[in-house]
Formats: sequence, structure tokens, C-alpha cells
Amino acid sequence: MSDETTAVATLTTEQLATIASETFDDQSALENYIADLPAERVPLVLARTMALRRWLQQIEKMAESRMGLDQILTSGEFWTDPDTAVEFMFTGDRKREVKDPEGLRAALAEIVMRPLADRAYRAAFRVKVEVMLRELDEMVKFAPQTGDIVRDFTAWKEGPLHLRPVEEKT
Repeated sequence: MSDETTAVATLTTEQLATIASETFDDQSALENYIADLPAERVPLVLARTMALRRWLQQIEKMAESRMGLDQILTSGEFWTDPDTAVEFMFTGDRKREVKDPEGLRAALAEIVMRPLADRAYRAAFRVKVEVMLRELDEMVKFAPQTGDIVRDFTAWKEGPLHLRPVEEKT
């Protein structure tokens, strides 16, 4: 390990947690801390932040699990943070779904509606083309003559850049 690498590697996860707690709810202080970092320390801070985030996510999952298993709070129950007075509710995510789309469509079709409602009805049940990339790959595999067409209509989109750990190959 070079002296330069050793000099940079001086930030522990615990130190980062302390920095996070000192700048918690103070966007300006956090921005100043990051802006004042020497460039060579930014990857180190990012790597430690990623490790700390993963650990905090584990803590969150375990605590949520314990809440349910020990019935500390039940679904829909409220809890107020004694330090901040912020109120929380213990609840799951809600997702609205239509169990019988065709039945709903048929039932609504029998009702005479005003033009705006009718337009919303038609929009609610419009046919949506959904492309299944795996099926396209299978089609190209079994019908190679379709490959050029598929490649003409597909593209790779790059997302934002992230610092990701490199996994060792065994």
C-alpha cells in the first residue's frame, strides 16, 4: 500500500456516522462538508456511505420485523417520536388494483356518461402495448431474420453513474 493510499484511508464508518449525525437536518452543513473534502477523499466517503447505508437498511428491516413479530405496534397504529414529536404510523404500502378488469369494463360500458367521463372511460381501458424484451430475445433466437428489426427498434439507456464494489471472481 502506498503512502498516498494510506493517507487517504483514514475515515472509518463510525467517523462517517458521527459526521452524518452532526449534519443531520442541516443541508447547508452537509453541503459544506462535501464541498470542503479533498478530491481524493470523495471516493472514500462514498464507499463508507454505501457500507453504512447497507447496514442501516439491515437495522431498519430487522426493527420492522421485530415490530411485527413482537406486536410492538399493530397495523395502522400511531407512534410519536419522543425526541422530535414527529408522528409515525405503522402501516404497509397500499396498492390499488382491479381484480376483474373485463368485468369492470363491461359494467361501466352499460352506463351512459357525459363526454368527459366517456373519454376518461376509453382512456382507462385503452390497449397498451407492452414489449417483453425476453420474448424478443427468444424470437430472435428462433427466427434470426428478425434480429435486425429488433436491434433497429431497441437501444441501451445508461443510468446515472454509481460507485459500485467490485466483486472478486472465484
